[in-house]
Amino acid sequence: MEVWVVAADGQVHGIWWDGTNWQGWYALPGAIFPAGAPFAVHCRHDDHMEIWGIDGTGTLRGNWWNGNWNGWYSLPTPANGFSLVPGGHLAMLGRYEDHMEVWTIGTDDRLHGVWWDGNWQPWYTLPGPFSFPPGAPLEVLSRNDDYMEIWCVGDDDRLHGVWWNGSWEPWYTVGPMPIPERTPLATLSRNDDHMEVWCVAPDDPRPFMRTVHGVWWDGSWKPFYWLR
Repeated sequence: MEVWVVAADGQVHGIWWDGTNWQGWYALPGAIFPAGAPFAVHCRHDDHMEIWGIDGTGTLRGNWWNGNWNGWYSLPTPANGFSLVPGGHLAMLGRYEDHMEVWTIGTDDRLHGVWWDGNWQPWYTLPGPFSFPPGAPLEVLSRNDDYMEIWCVGDDDRLHGVWWNGSWEPWYTVGPMPIPERTPLATLSRNDDHMEVWCVAPDDPRPFMRTVHGVWWDGSWKPFYWLR
């Protein structure tokens, strides 16, 4: 098992467990991120780990391990009128060994993605009727190799999703329940026909929002529930 965090020095630090003991902390020098910045990680197979974050200049940086860490690299710069938020949230998905995809909300309040299939491809945008806070938390899952779904809470305080099954489908809204913008999300798919999304808003003035809320899909979306 391995755990990483961005420390006060702006560097990514990691610690790992070998099945018996936790080993010492190590640093991945060469890139500086806002302290405490979120980042995304992925393991394509037993001998490969990859980590990404948006550094202090608004550049998406990655580093990968295949027996040794290979050093930080920069992903392609967006070329279609938007910038990345330093320390902004990322969502990552690998549907199979030779494909990786990373998404973030840009400074234009839109969802943007970039993907790898041996080489990094240009950034693309998922346009739609909703806007999102720049750098906001987002979540993604894949129910099978040919399916991806992404969710984020919009500026309208509603949960919105978009999905891909060979091409991107239109955005949709999940339920009528207001959720504060920038609320973190968690998602899970237990099988091909089930998805679940949870959230909690600890700073919300409504007491019932300070506990875990969930909503699930098994062919259609069900009403929100909360864990008392």
